[in-house]
Amino acid sequence: MYHRDLGAVSFADIVGTASGAKAVLDKAKQYAGKAGGILDSAKVILEDPALPEITGYILELSQLEQRAPKKGGAPSKTKGVGLKRIVVPLKYYVAYRKNPLIGYIALAAILGLPFMLGYLLGK
Repeated sequence: MYHRDLGAVSFADIVGTASGAKAVLDKAKQYAGKAGGILDSAKVILEDPALPEITGYILELSQLEQRAPKKGGAPSKTKGVGLKRIVVPLKYYVAYRKNPLIGYIALAAILGLPFMLGYLLGK
């Protein structure tokens, strides 16, 4: 028996067809895949001994972001604590952890550049 509520398609109508059932299962697989990765990340984060310290910093950032703006300024429309600011440094850190040679190359470039410039300008 099919039941329609104000012209809306019921779940039974969607699942009643083979393509509808496949679509529902595909969507469920997508959500399960996303949730699995998130749950794995959450487990690793919760087991980290630095979590209390990081949580303290995040709460401090939250308080800084919530402060009222100076005279005449509009309140901030952004949500969160501004973690997007650490995405690029985190990418570099992950790259360094994958290949430590990158760190030595960066250090050599930072230290070697002034010496190279001095040598070239001194000629």
